[in-house]
Amino acid sequence: MSKIGVFDSGLGGLTVLFNLNNSNEYVYVADQKNNPYGEKTIEQLLDYSKKIIDFLISKGCDKIVIACNTVSANVSNELRKIYNEIEIIDVITETVKLINSEKYKKVKKILLIATEKTIESNMYQKLINKEVKGIATKDIVPAIENLASKKEIIKIIDRYLEKEKGKHDAILLGCTHYPIIKKEIEKYLQIKSIDSISAVSKYVDNISTKLDNNNNNNLNNIKNDKYSNLEIYTTKDEKYLEKQIKEIFNKDIKVKILK
Repeated sequence: MSKIGVFDSGLGGLTVLFNLNNSNEYVYVADQKNNPYGEKTIEQLLDYSKKIIDFLISKGCDKIVIACNTVSANVSNELRKIYNEIEIIDVITETVKLINSEKYKKVKKILLIATEKTIESNMYQKLINKEVKGIATKDIVPAIENLASKKEIIKIIDRYLEKEKGKHDAILLGCTHYPIIKKEIEKYLQIKSIDSISAVSKYVDNISTKLDNNNNNNLNNIKNDKYSNLEIYTTKDEKYLEKQIKEIFNKDIKVKILK
């Protein structure tokens, strides 16, 4: 059984985690103390990531999934140089492969929404072989982290995307928090969305050692009392993350504090 570390600035990375094969062990870190990452410097992103990866390695993780577009776009290559003894998987590489594949050949114009740092990195724009327009939507992550109502979320979506209606073939959710409000975004723009979940989970499942190919379940299908292969940590408030997980994912999972 492989032990895989997964981290994000908050609860967004859980959208990736909860779609990984349950044959592996997982340790998840939500760096909610320093959330949101989109406004942080490169130096800060590197510092936060190193501390988390050091912790995940100390927990016995042999692979690390950066379930954060901001970190993936800005410091993933540097992290690979520092931690060259383990495999580091970022969310952007596999997502770009998916978008550039035959599956999306009819998609010509993509609207990318992401944090400021992800947009500024120009990573998606450089790697995707289609027309990509990027918009920094910095208020969405705090709204999701604060468990904003659907009405509040729609107001934020309207503020950022009102002028983009009818201009794009698809919208790329360039932040792992955004699939949580995928339905609202798709309904507002009347186009399909693309996110990192399927591409990253498929890649991680494929490269995981001792993967049980006969087990087709994922974490979403495990009963709430069957989370023995999963540890979740937050750097801020464990009770609040438990509440977030219950309200957003309808799961009862014990969260630990990482100081």
